[in-house]
Amino acid sequence: MASVVNQRKFKSKQDRPCDNCRRLKQQCVVIQRGSPCRLCQQRNRICTFDQPVPKRRNQRSTLHPTISISQSNNTGIEGWDTLKATPSILAHDAAIGEASVFDVLREDRSAHVEVVQDLSVEDLDDDEFDALDAADWEESHFLGLGALSDFGLGDFKAGVDMVKIKHMVFRQVSQDPNHPVVFSRNPSRIFGNTGDGRELFDRMKSLLGEWNYTQLLEIFIERSLPAMPFMNAVRLRGACENWRGAGSFPYALLAGIIAATVVYVPQLWDKGTELWKIAVQALDDEYRRPINLRTVQLSLVHLSMRPNWNQSASAIELARAIGAAKLLGLHLDSSKWRLPRWERTVRKRVWWSLILQDKWRAALFDRPSNLAGFLHQVPPPSLLDDDWGGSDPSSGPSMLAFILMCKSTSILDDLQDSGSNNVVFLEALSRRTASLRDELKTALIEPAPGEGLSPGAQSTHLSLLGLDVMIMKKLFDKLKNLSITISPRVYISLLAVCERLVKMLEGLTDYDFDEFWQPFCYIHITNTNALLLQIAELHRHQRRSHDSPFDRSIDLIRRALKAVVRDTDTYGWDESRAVRCRTTTMITSKTDPIYLDLLSSSLLPPKPVTQPELDLSQIWDLDSLKDLEGTVFESFLGWQ
Repeated sequence: MASVVNQRKFKSKQDRPCDNCRRLKQQCVVIQRGSPCRLCQQRNRICTFDQPVPKRRNQRSTLHPTISISQSNNTGIEGWDTLKATPSILAHDAAIGEASVFDVLREDRSAHVEVVQDLSVEDLDDDEFDALDAADWEESHFLGLGALSDFGLGDFKAGVDMVKIKHMVFRQVSQDPNHPVVFSRNPSRIFGNTGDGRELFDRMKSLLGEWNYTQLLEIFIERSLPAMPFMNAVRLRGACENWRGAGSFPYALLAGIIAATVVYVPQLWDKGTELWKIAVQALDDEYRRPINLRTVQLSLVHLSMRPNWNQSASAIELARAIGAAKLLGLHLDSSKWRLPRWERTVRKRVWWSLILQDKWRAALFDRPSNLAGFLHQVPPPSLLDDDWGGSDPSSGPSMLAFILMCKSTSILDDLQDSGSNNVVFLEALSRRTASLRDELKTALIEPAPGEGLSPGAQSTHLSLLGLDVMIMKKLFDKLKNLSITISPRVYISLLAVCERLVKMLEGLTDYDFDEFWQPFCYIHITNTNALLLQIAELHRHQRRSHDSPFDRSIDLIRRALKAVVRDTDTYGWDESRAVRCRTTTMITSKTDPIYLDLLSSSLLPPKPVTQPELDLSQIWDLDSLKDLEGTVFESFLGWQ
C-alpha cells in the first residue's frame, strides 16, 4: 500500500491546519491540494479555515517542558511567595561555592508559567474521541511521566498525540499541557488462557433451563446496576446485541452477571453453586487476558454479589481489582480527557465503586485499607455522572444513594483514625452521618402501590444507620473504660441509635427484599446486636429495675431477632440468614440463663405475618427519640 504524502510542509507558514484539526490539535494531512483534509473526509465534516492565525509567543528558555521564561515580572508558579521568603534548604551547598537551583530561580524575578487557554471537553462532540480500550490482542496501560523519560517522551503536547517507537504506540489523552496523561498500546505479552469466555458462557446458558440470559441481564440492569452503576447500561445492552461501536460480545462479563442475578430468581437457587463455579473460572481467565475496563467491572460484579460467604476470596479479589484499576489509570481524574463522555463517567463510577468496597470492608472487618493514604485525583460522582447526564429523573434517587455511599467513605477513614476516640470528634462524625441520612430522606419518592423504594435506597439507609452504630461502639468502648460512674441516661440515649436500625428492620416489606443490598449489610445488623449485648452485660445488676439499660437492650435484641426470623423464614432474605447464624453464636456464648431464654423465645417459628402497606414514616420517623438524641454527646463534651 502506497504511503500517504502530506502536500503541506511541516510548520509551513504558507499553509495552516483547518479549523477542525486545530481544535483537536491533530496534524492536518491534505493528500491533494484543494480537497478536504483526511480527518474531515473520514468524519464527513466541512473543511474550513475561518479561525484567525494564532499569535506567536516569545520564549527565551525553559525550566521544564511545561514552564517557560519570558520578560514578564509577574509570577505564576504556585507557592512562589513562599519560595522567595524561605531560606534555602540547600544552604550548605552555597558554602562550597555551588548555588542551589532554587537560589537561581529565586533571583530570576521574570519566571512565570505560560498561560494556556483551557479548552473544555464539554464543548466537543463525543464522536471526536476514541475510547481507550484496545483490541483483544493489545494492551493499553497508563504510564506516569517518570516512566516516559526512558523513551524520550517527556515533552508531550496538549491534545491527542500519537507517538510510535518501533512496535510501541503512545497516546496522550489529556488536554492540559501541564498534566499530560499517556497510555501505551502494544501487543499483549500475557500467556495463558486467551479465550474470550464463550465456552464458559455456553455452559452457563445450558444450566438456565427455561430462563434466557437476556431475562437475567434485564433484572441486573433494573435492580443492581442503578445502585452500583459501574457500567453503562446502554452500552452493555448494545454489546450484548452486537451494536456497532459498543464493543465485542462480553461473554465473561455476562457469566458474572448471570451468577450475580440468581439471588433475585428463587427458581435458580438450586443451581447457584454450579453457576458461581463457572463465573469464578471466567473471572480468573479474564485476568489472563489483556486488562481492560471490563476486567475491573467483572471484579465489581463478584464483589457486590450476594450471598458473599467467602470473605477471604473477596479480599484478594478487591486487591487485584484495585491493581488493575491503577494500571488503567482509573485513579486519575479523566473529566478533562479527550475521551467519549460515557467512558469518562464510567471510569469515575468504577473507581468510586472500588473505593466504596475497599473502605467499607476495611472498616467492618477492622483491616487495613488497600487505599490507605492513597491520594487519588478523582472527585466524587454527582447526579450529572449517570448514563443520561442527569436528565432522567427516575435514576436520581438510586444515583444519589450511590453518591452518599461514596461520601460515607470519608467518615469511615476518619473513624479508623487512631485519634478517633475523642468524644467531640465522634460527635462530629455522627452529625456528618445524620446529614447524609437527611439528604437521602429528602430525595426519596413515595413509591406507587405494589412497588418498593428506588434500588439501593434501603441498602444505603441501612449502611448509614450501621455507620452510626459503629460510631456508638467506639463511644461505648471509651465510656466503659472511664474511672467515673456514667449515668444510665447516657446509655439509654446510646440505645436510641440502635433502635433506629431495629425499627428499620421491622418496617421492611416484601418489595424491599427483592431489591439490591450491599453484601456486607448483614454485618450492620450483627454489630447492632453485639453492641446491645455489651450494654446488657454492663448493666446486668440492674436487670430487675424497670426501664433500665439492661431491660431496653434485651427488648431491642428480642425485636431484632424476631424481625430477622421473619425475614429469613418468610422471605428467604440471605442477609438475615447470616445475621441469625452469627447472633445465635454470640448469645449461646453467654452463660446467663436469661440470654438462653431470650434466644429460645425469639427464634421460635414465626406466626404468619400480614405485610402492611409501605409507610415511609414508619421507617424514617424518629420523633419519639428526638428528646434523647443529643444526650450521649452533650453529657461528655468536657471529657476529651
